[in-house]
Amino acid sequence: MLGLKRGTVKLCDHEPAWETEAWNTIARLKQVLGDIITDIQHVGSTAIPSIKAKPIIDIAVAVDDFNDILAYEKELKDAGFYYRPGKQENLPNQLLFACGSYYDGTGDLQAHFPDLWNEIGLFNI
Repeated sequence: MLGLKRGTVKLCDHEPAWETEAWNTIARLKQVLGDIITDIQHVGSTAIPSIKAKPIIDIAVAVDDFNDILAYEKELKDAGFYYRPGKQENLPNQLLFACGSYYDGTGDLQAHFPDLWNEIGLFNI
């Protein structure tokens, strides 16, 4: 299982497919952003095989300058990563992008949250 209906919380047993999906998502982000990325990691509960998790993939992406990311907003959206401005108002070192049918208008699932951090933010996790 991957994704949850928006507003739903459910914990699932770990699925090895989450790691595969995380690597696929990382590859898609690298294809769009290239050398802008200074580090990229699968993070959150789906990255820990020994615990139950919400079936939503979290990816942390470190960059030097958010303006570099925002310059690729259209390309990220075309690749299925939807910018969620204002969702991280209390976290000034983070931008949030999200994936899933809820965001592209074809359904109600949220599946991925690639968080983009500047270097300071990455180390404040």
